[in-house]
Amino acid sequence: MQTLAFNLAVDPNANTYYFKNLKWEVAENKKTVVPNYNVEGDDMSGFIVKTNIGNTPGAVHEANEENFGRGEDGGRCLAIHAGAKVADAWDNQFWINTPLVTFDGGEKCRVTFRYKADKEAKASTQCHAGAGEYIHWAAIGDVNFTTSWQTYVWEGTIPGECAGRGMHSIAFNLNELADENTYYFDDITWECDEITKKPDTPMAPMIPQTPEEKKDTLTKAMDAWIEGMMTACNGKVTAFDVVNEPISGADTDGDGIYDLQHGSADNTTDFFWQDYLGDEDYVRTVVSLARKYGPQDLKLFVNDYNLESWWDDNKKATSLVKWIEKWEADGKTKIDGIGSQMHISYYENAEQLNNLKKHIEAMYDILVKSGKLIRVSEFDMGYVDKNDNDVMTKDLTEEQHKAMSEFWKWNIETYLAKVPANQQWGFCVWAPTDSPEGSGWRAGSPLGLWDLEYYRKHTYAGFADGLQGK
Repeated sequence: MQTLAFNLAVDPNANTYYFKNLKWEVAENKKTVVPNYNVEGDDMSGFIVKTNIGNTPGAVHEANEENFGRGEDGGRCLAIHAGAKVADAWDNQFWINTPLVTFDGGEKCRVTFRYKADKEAKASTQCHAGAGEYIHWAAIGDVNFTTSWQTYVWEGTIPGECAGRGMHSIAFNLNELADENTYYFDDITWECDEITKKPDTPMAPMIPQTPEEKKDTLTKAMDAWIEGMMTACNGKVTAFDVVNEPISGADTDGDGIYDLQHGSADNTTDFFWQDYLGDEDYVRTVVSLARKYGPQDLKLFVNDYNLESWWDDNKKATSLVKWIEKWEADGKTKIDGIGSQMHISYYENAEQLNNLKKHIEAMYDILVKSGKLIRVSEFDMGYVDKNDNDVMTKDLTEEQHKAMSEFWKWNIETYLAKVPANQQWGFCVWAPTDSPEGSGWRAGSPLGLWDLEYYRKHTYAGFADGLQGK
C-alpha cells in the first residue's frame, strides 16, 4: 500500500471538501515496513528477485507469479528458484525491500520470517540500497535453511556503514550452496523503533563533472589520503596492501583473464577507483603516491580472495599475475608482493579435499613464478561434512577437530615447501578464536586456533607443528 483514497461521493449531494497540512507518518512502536508482508496481496514492491536459471544471468525484478509457492498455512508464499552457482554466492539473490523507508545506520530493528528450502543450505545476507546496490557485507547474519518450515528472528541494529547511503533492502545470497535449489519465504516483517522516510522532494540538480575533472578530483583525494595515512604511521608501517580485491570473476572481453571489478550504470552505491582513473592508471597512481610518502623500505602488496579456486582452475590467480604485469609495464610501477586471503574449509569428501589441495599447490606455483613476495593474508578454515553442509563449532566432534588440525598443519607445511624462503612474507591468521554466533563473518564456525573461552584447540597444535616442521 502506498496511497490512501478518500471516497468523496458517499454524500449524494454536491459538496466541497477542504484539506490542509496533510501528513502521513509511519507509526512508531515497531511497525513492519515491508508492504504485503504475508504475500497475499498484489503489491510486490517489498520483494525483489534475481535468478540465473540454466546459468543464464537473470534481471533484477519485483517478485511475480513465477515466484509464488504454497505457504505453510495453505496460502501464498514466495518460492525463489535459484540456479546452480556459476561464480559467486550472489549469482542468485532475494531482497526484502522497504520502498518507502531508508535506514541511516544505528536503528534498532527486528526482522522475522518463516522459511524453508528444497535442500538444506545457508544464505548469507548483506545491506543494500536498492536491490543490487551493495553497501555492507553483514545484514542479519547467515540463514540456515532446512526442508521444514521454521521461523527466523533477528534483533539488532543497522550497521553504521549504511550511514548516508540510502539503505533500504536486505539481500539474501542464494548460492552459498552451489547446487540448484528453491528457497521459500513467508510472513516477512521488518520492525523498527526509529525510521527515516524517503525525502518527499528531489535534490537540486547537479552539474556532473567531465571524466577528466572526475579523474583529477579523485587523484587529489587519493593523494591527500595516502599522505595523511603515511604521516600518521610515521614510518612504522613497512608493508601495505596497496590494492585490495581488484579482480572480478568475469572475462567479458574474452582475452583469457578476468576483468577488474567495475560498477554498472544502474549501481549508485559501489565505488571503484578504476571506473574513474582507468584500469591501469589507478594502480600506478596509488603505488606512486605510496612510494612518495612512505618509508624507503615500504613493501607494497596486492591482496585478493579465491586465488586457490578449483572451480575455475586458478584462473583468478593467473589473472592477478597478468594484471600486475600490465601495471608494471610502464617501467616505473613496482609491486613487491601478492596476498592470498584463503578463506577455506576442510571437506569430509575426499575428492573435494584433494581437489582443493591440488589447487592450493597450483596457486603457489602460479604466484611464485611471478617473482613476488607471497603472503597468506587472511587464512581461516570452516568444516564441510560429506553432505556438503557447514558444521558449526557446537556440533564438531573430536575426530572432526583432529581432521581440521591436520589440514591446518598441511597448509602451513605446503606454504613453507612451495614458496622459496626469499619469497616468504608470512602466514596471517584471520581470527584467533572461533566465530561467535551472530557474527557477520562465518557465524558459529570453528575458524580459530582458540575457542571463544581462549582454550587452545587441536588446530593450535596443527598450526604449531606445521611451523616447526613436525
